[in-house]
Amino acid sequence: MCKKDYTQAMNNYLREVSFRLVFYSLPQFKDKFIEEFVGLFPEGNKNYKEDVLMDVELQTVDVDAIAADLGYPIVDVARARTYVFDNVTIANQMATVYVNPYYVYVNVHMNEGEKSFSDDFINDLNKIFGCKALEKCAIKQFYCLTSHSCELEQVELNEVLDLKAFPQMDWERLGGAVYVDNYKNGDYSVDLKRIVGRMIENKVMVTIQTSTRIESGEEVYVDYKDMYDASLNEVARCFNDGKKI
Repeated sequence: MCKKDYTQAMNNYLREVSFRLVFYSLPQFKDKFIEEFVGLFPEGNKNYKEDVLMDVELQTVDVDAIAADLGYPIVDVARARTYVFDNVTIANQMATVYVNPYYVYVNVHMNEGEKSFSDDFINDLNKIFGCKALEKCAIKQFYCLTSHSCELEQVELNEVLDLKAFPQMDWERLGGAVYVDNYKNGDYSVDLKRIVGRMIENKVMVTIQTSTRIESGEEVYVDYKDMYDASLNEVARCFNDGKKI
């Protein structure tokens, strides 16, 4: 897979962007964290629920990876009560924010036609991840995660995708496949995952996920925009140069 420029055609397939901060828990988690997080969101976005996450939500935040980062049993992280702020507005995008004794996860649902990473977007992320409640946490990892997906006719595959990113794939007799590559890109560690599956009417669903992460010390400066751009540049390896939408 060779490097390419990330294009607007590729951006049309962007569905979600997430940021995840993993840390070692502090005492008095509820008192220190939740009061401040409730204050971060404008009136109308202060409703939240406190609960143990269900299986689908645990998959969304990737509790297995979080437990592995911290070296804790998965059950300890999964059973921790989590505060879920739903329908939060980050810049002009709708998001869900999960606040847990071991992580903060921001899942942004990218609007059609409005997928820019604006200054307001960065400012809102700074409010969340730069809040005082997190200042004394022992930070372990910070992640930027992106998810692209496209539903393609058989004849479109070569127009949209770089088929070199899917080696030895038999597109004619497709049953399904998963490809995962792990590598370094400068200061970042990257996981690039491609999921391929057959749909009805001879269509193919392709999902491309990136996980770009930085290992944190006691103090770390996170450039959200740089991590986001780095993630998209990795995704570009899987697409053709992108004239087909």
